[in-house]
Amino acid sequence: MSGLWWRWVTGEWRRHRGLMLWLLLGLINAAALLSAIEVLNRSARTSFADASAQTEQPRPWRIQSAISGHRIDIDLWLSLRRAGIDAEPMLEGQALLDNGDWLRLHNPGTSTLAIDGDWALLADRKLAERRGWDAGQQLVLASGDRLPPLTLIDDLGPFLLLDLAPLSRVLESGDFLTYLTLPELTDAQRSLIERLLPPHLNLTAKHDPAQDSLLAALNLNLTALSVLAFLVALLLAFHAFERLLQKRQRAHRVMHQLGITRRGYLVVLLMEWTALALLCGVIGSMLGVELAKLLAPGLGDTLVNLYGLRQNLSVYWTPWQALEAAVLLWTSMLVMGAWLLWRPRSRWGRWITPLVMAATALLWWQSDTGWQALLVCGLTVLSLLLLAPGLMALVQRLLGRFSLSMWPGEAATLLWAVSDQAAQRRHLSLAAMAITLALAMAVSTRVMVGSFEQALVDHLNQRLFADHYIGGSEPSLKTWQKQLAALPPEVYVETIGSRDAELGDMPIRLVVHEPGGTPWPFVHLKEAGNDWWGQLGQGGCIANEPLALKLGLELGEVLQVNSGQGNMACRLAAIQYDYGNPAGHLVLQRQVVEASLGTVPLEGLAVTTPGNPDWVRQRLSEMGIPDGAIRPQGDIRQLALTLFSRTFVITDALASLTLLVAFVSWLASVASASRLWRHDHGVLLALGCTPRQLILARLWQLFALLVAILLIGVLGGQVLGYQLLSLVNPLSFGWTMAVNPLSGHWWPYLAAALFGGLLLALWPAARELKTPAASMIATEGV
Repeated sequence: MSGLWWRWVTGEWRRHRGLMLWLLLGLINAAALLSAIEVLNRSARTSFADASAQTEQPRPWRIQSAISGHRIDIDLWLSLRRAGIDAEPMLEGQALLDNGDWLRLHNPGTSTLAIDGDWALLADRKLAERRGWDAGQQLVLASGDRLPPLTLIDDLGPFLLLDLAPLSRVLESGDFLTYLTLPELTDAQRSLIERLLPPHLNLTAKHDPAQDSLLAALNLNLTALSVLAFLVALLLAFHAFERLLQKRQRAHRVMHQLGITRRGYLVVLLMEWTALALLCGVIGSMLGVELAKLLAPGLGDTLVNLYGLRQNLSVYWTPWQALEAAVLLWTSMLVMGAWLLWRPRSRWGRWITPLVMAATALLWWQSDTGWQALLVCGLTVLSLLLLAPGLMALVQRLLGRFSLSMWPGEAATLLWAVSDQAAQRRHLSLAAMAITLALAMAVSTRVMVGSFEQALVDHLNQRLFADHYIGGSEPSLKTWQKQLAALPPEVYVETIGSRDAELGDMPIRLVVHEPGGTPWPFVHLKEAGNDWWGQLGQGGCIANEPLALKLGLELGEVLQVNSGQGNMACRLAAIQYDYGNPAGHLVLQRQVVEASLGTVPLEGLAVTTPGNPDWVRQRLSEMGIPDGAIRPQGDIRQLALTLFSRTFVITDALASLTLLVAFVSWLASVASASRLWRHDHGVLLALGCTPRQLILARLWQLFALLVAILLIGVLGGQVLGYQLLSLVNPLSFGWTMAVNPLSGHWWPYLAAALFGGLLLALWPAARELKTPAASMIATEGV
C-alpha cells in the first residue's frame, strides 16, 4: 500500500513539476537564510568566548587602581604573598616605536620569559604579519632603545609579552604595577585585602557586563532579521503550496468516493511534507553555511568593534543544523496546511485586524525588555499584512481615477484594467505581500543605519572637538602641557583624565576636564537644568544617557559615588548623548573630583585652534612631541565612520537577499497568473482589442499594484524603523537617538522594486499574447 501511495505522490510531483519547483525553491531559500544567520550567531558567541579566554586569565579577582597608570606599589604584592594569597603581579601599558606605532605590552605573570638566558619578546604570528615584523627582529622604541628579539607564536592575541623586569624599564614604571590578579578568595582573605588597600585601590571581580549585553543585543537583532527573511521566503513557498493543494482537491474527492478516509489522506500528506522538509532542510542548511561564509567577514568587523579582538569565525555544517531546519520547515508546512483548511471567515476576519493592532499598541506602551520590543515589531509586521490588502485596493482605485482623468482617449482599456484589478490582486497577493515585507525590512534597516550615521557624525563633531590629540606617559604629558601654555591665546588646550568608580553596584567612570569661563564645546546634551554650567562648578555632574536610562536618573538628583576607598556626592546637572557606549560615566570638573578623591592623573591633551592652521602641527613637532603621540581629529573621525559602515554590512546584505527572494516570488506569481489571463485575452482580442492595448493594460495593472506595494512598504518600513530606534535600541543597547526618516538612502530599494517588478512581469505577459486568440478562448478561465 505504501508503494502505491508513493507512486501517486511522485506522479503528482511530475504532473505539477513547475509548482513543485517553486515550492522547493521557497523552502530551500527559507532554510538557507535562517541557517546562515543562526550559524553566524553561534560563531559570534563562540568567537566572543574565545576572545574572552585570550584576554582574561582564569583568576576571578583583581586589585586595580581607580586612576590610570601604574599605581600599585610592589610592597603590596609582597604583603599579600606573605599572607599566603596567590597574588600575581601584572604590568600593562603602551610603548611608542620609532616609526610612530604603539605597542600593547604586558608581562606573563610570575613566569620568567627568557630564552637561552636572554630576554624574549613574544608576539602573535598574525599580528606580526599585519605589522610587517619578522621572527628575531628587534623593534626600536622612540627613545632609541631596542626591545628583545621577537618570537612568534600562534593565538597570542593583541598584546606582546615581555618579562616583568625589562617591561618595567620600557614603561618607566619603577617599583609600581598596573594591577594584581587573584584566585578565588575566602571571606577572611577578602577582609584582609580590603584592610591593606590604600585609598586609590579597590578589589573587583574581572567581568565586563557591557560586552555581554552588546553581544546579546547583536544576537537578538540578527535573529529578528533572520526570522523576517525566513517568513518572506515562506511566502514564496506558500504560493506554490496553496496551488498544489487546490489542484489535488479533485483527486481527494475521487479517493474519498473510493473509500479512502480523510485521516489516511492526511497521513500521506504528513509523510510527504516530512520528506520535503528533510530534503529541503539538508540542502538549505548546506547553502546557508556557504552564505554564512560569504557574510562572515562583515560580521567579523562587527565583532572587532564589539570587543576589540579579531577572531576567525568558525563556520561549518553539521547534521543538527539540517535537522533543525527540517523541523522548522515541517512545522511551517503544517501551519500553512491548517491555515488553508481553516481560514477565518469574514465575520471573524473583521475582528482580527483591530485586535492585533490593539495588542501591538498595548505591548508597545508596556514593553521593557528586548524580546518584548521585538515582539512589538513582529505584531507590527502582522498588522501590516492584515492592512495591506485594503490599502492596496484603495491606492489602485485612486490611481485608476487619476489615470482616467489624465488619458481619456484610453478610457475603454483603462476601465477594463481597473475593473479587473481585484482579480489580479487576488492572484498576486502572496507575491505582493512578500515584496511589501522585504521592502519594509529594507527601508527600516536603512532608516536605522542612516539615523545612526547622522547621529554619529553629530556626536563626533561634539566629542572630537580638538584638532589634535596627544597621548603619552603622565610625566611627558605634564612637560608638554607646560610648553603648550606658551602658545598664543587662540590655541585652546584641554586636559583628559578619568578614574574608575561605582554608582551603587554599577561600575562607572569619572571623566574630568578643566573648568573655564564658558561651557565645554564638546558635550552633546540631551537635557540640562537651568544654569547647568554654574552647577558643575559647585559640585554638579553630567551623566551619559546609558547610565541615566539604566538607573532612571533625573535632573537635580544627588548621586553617591564610590571610587577606590573614597566617596563623593554630586548633583545631576545635565544628561548627554553617548551613542555606542554601553558603560556609564559622569563628567565633572577636575577640582571637584580632586577635592574629594585626590589627584586624577593626566591621560591626554586636546589642542584646538580656530581654522586648524598648519603652524600648530609644526609647533607641536618643534616641542619634541613624537609624531606617534599626535593624532589628528580627521583620522579619528574617518576611522570611526569606517568602522561604523563595516558594522552594518551584514544588515544590508540580509535586506538585499530578502528583496531578491521576494522578486523570485513575484516572478512565479506573475507567470502563474498570466496563464489565467488567456481566456480573457482571447475574448478581448476577438472583440477587436489590439495586443498593444492588452499589454499596456496589464502593465498598468502591475504598475498600480507595485506603486501600492511601494507606498505600503515605505509606510511600514518607517514605522518599523521608528520602533527599532525608539524602542528596540534603548532596551537592547541602552541609548536613544533622533529618528531621521529620510536618511539612509533607502530610495534605491524603491526604484529596484518598481522597475525590477515591471521588467520581471513583462516577459510572461508578452509571452501569453503570442498565443492565437482561438486557443486563448478555448482555455477555461479561473
